Amino acid sequence: MLINNFKYPIKAISSGTRLCHLLIDLFVIYQMIYCFKLFGLYQLNTLFSILIVPIYYIVFEYVYQVTPGKSFTKTIVIDHEGNKPRFWIIVLRTFCRFIPFDAFSYFDNSSYGWHDRWSKTYVVYKEDHSKIKAMLLAEKGLS
Repeated sequence: MLINNFKYPIKAISSGTRLCHLLIDLFVIYQMIYCFKLFGLYQLNTLFSILIVPIYYIVFEYVYQVTPGKSFTKTIVIDHEGNKPRFWIIVLRTFCRFIPFDAFSYFDNSSYGWHDRWSKTYVVYKEDHSKIKAMLLAEKGLS
């Protein structure tokens, strides 16, 4: 299946791949929380537990364009023009994840959740991203 509303024809990632991202990222987050408990920082645990998820996604997706889960599946987060998303776009994307029933937005077979739609971001395979960058360079006459 192709991503319908993207400028270039690229393959959409599957809902199963999205689920894989979620499971790996939750595992990493829970390990971080466990380490806080392990080192006796239990007093900070509640605050840390609340803040870790947004910090985790914002840091990984803004700095690296991937989380550990996305890295495992060789996918990357891009904006609607195929570039690295700006900081505030990643912040919006992250906080849209907390909208109730966001997970159900994947059931329409598009693999394009609400946090993607509202932030105008895409998760694509890295090999497709390379193709997009080549198309952009060709459009600008820089290939």
